[in-house]
Amino acid sequence: MSATLDTLAGLAPRRVLDFGCGGVGSHLDLPGYPALAAVYPRAEIVGYEPGLAPAQRPPGYSRCHAGPLPLPEPDGHFDLVAAIDVLEHVRDLDRGLAELRRLLAPGGHLVVEVYNPHSLRALVKRLGGPRRILAGIDEGEVATRYDSLGALRAAAPPELELRQLRGVRIFTPAARLHDLPLVGPLLGWAEARLAETSLRRIAGFLIATFRKVG
Repeated sequence: MSATLDTLAGLAPRRVLDFGCGGVGSHLDLPGYPALAAVYPRAEIVGYEPGLAPAQRPPGYSRCHAGPLPLPEPDGHFDLVAAIDVLEHVRDLDRGLAELRRLLAPGGHLVVEVYNPHSLRALVKRLGGPRRILAGIDEGEVATRYDSLGALRAAAPPELELRQLRGVRIFTPAARLHDLPLVGPLLGWAEARLAETSLRRIAGFLIATFRKVG
């Protein structure tokens, strides 16, 4: 998701936590995980994935953690925490955000992505039913939650101040449409220009940037 990387590229952290670093299944092939090492080549990058195996550590990461929360990292250690394509699978959103707030330094930024229930993508998902995501696994077998902007704000600790909101896939229900000749580039052009307009509230994915105050 280029909108995610655009948001991350606007920051200049020294220590980064990739919460849900993509060590499972096909996630290592997604932009936004190993790409963090390219976006921040001088930063210390730490990963976390509940089911991560040591051999799956993304390149450029100094270390990765697995297992249940909390993470074995000190309070306020990170200038940037990125939680992309992961919070929708965290059963307790309040607890997950509280742990990310603990790990974030004052003045640091938290970038999260959530699935928006008020979107064309969500409607298509409801009508079309679960689809295959990995060999032998479909979406119905993976716990997935949809959170509106209001739900995300309600779950965020008061120290986290919303600074930016971007929408991805505002009127594109399926990513494969971007692969079509002529149509794909036109969709990409339009989506990029709508990402921070009022239409972002109906985007399939909401990318929120919080800043820790106090």
